[in-house]
Amino acid sequence: MVNKNKILIVSQHYWPESFRVNDISDYFIEKNCEVDVLCGIPNYPTGKIYDGYSHRKNRRQLYREVSIFRSSEIPRGKNTNLRIFLNYISFPVASLFRIPRLLTRRHDKVFIYQTSPVLMAFTGILLSKIKRVESVMYVLDLWPENLYSVYLPKYKFLRWTAEKVSHWHYKHVDRLVV
Repeated sequence: MVNKNKILIVSQHYWPESFRVNDISDYFIEKNCEVDVLCGIPNYPTGKIYDGYSHRKNRRQLYREVSIFRSSEIPRGKNTNLRIFLNYISFPVASLFRIPRLLTRRHDKVFIYQTSPVLMAFTGILLSKIKRVESVMYVLDLWPENLYSVYLPKYKFLRWTAEKVSHWHYKHVDRLVV
């Protein structure tokens, strides 16, 4: 019996949210891969956690042969600057707590579906380094340029920090797909 390739997708958003990453995971399944997904609790675009989900409910699911591991995150709410910021940082921080469970599973590659912000990729990068497997980041929102299109920090230190953090993420994956 031939071992299937095992892919871990890391994306803040996944089914039942409507993002292209859902189609990508279906494609991997069609190509005879086993797929795990590390994602957040669905709340986009409404900013409210979807019915049937909570910080305790449906954290582990099987959908179309895909094993889903949901991390906590602070929902976007009414899309105020503060709520978007909290949403942006809560997923990468909370997803770190899913690492021990994911380390017990075999993965041959880590595929990072990088929407805003680039910070959401951190756990995927870390897992690929720990497991010593190739990482591929599919970049949809180029940072910090995407940030600057909405908000240009006044202080040079904040711009410098945003650039250094963003470039660190891009430099620490094996492949970038843009």
